[in-house]
Amino acid sequence: MKNIRMSAEGAIGRVTLARPEKKNALDRATADELAEALFALSEAPVRVVAIDGEGADFCAGADLAALEEMLD
Repeated sequence: MKNIRMSAEGAIGRVTLARPEKKNALDRATADELAEALFALSEAPVRVVAIDGEGADFCAGADLAALEEMLD
């Protein structure tokens, strides 16, 4: 995974959005990776998942520049 980091320790899973240059905004690839990470953690003995963002921002929401490119 390029835009997501994932780990699990015991019953705690952690997913980190790793696009700090874009304020961790979600483009299609990042959303797909997030879904993949959450699915993988659902197969593990994890009971809780903490989601955080790399850098100063958690997540700016949708990556509007990427959305605009998809619409063109």
